[in-house]
Amino acid sequence: MRSLSDTARSMLHSTVALISGLLIVSAVGFGMMALAFAGLIIGFAGAVLANFRTPPRRAVVTLEARRTGRGWSVDTTGR
Repeated sequence: MRSLSDTARSMLHSTVALISGLLIVSAVGFGMMALAFAGLIIGFAGAVLANFRTPPRRAVVTLEARRTGRGWSVDTTGR
């Protein structure tokens, strides 16, 4: 039959293992939540920054181009 000290030591080890396991699981869960939160922030910042990007500018020769002294006029507004 086991002595009382062996039983107490076994219960202590079981308790420490349980608490350690819970801490590991909670740390992994917290890390996953932190990664998800960081992904949301990065995605939102990318969407905001994309709105400030200027559209590419192209020189467009319109059908209504006027004849000037140096050649055809070119519309550079890109419309």
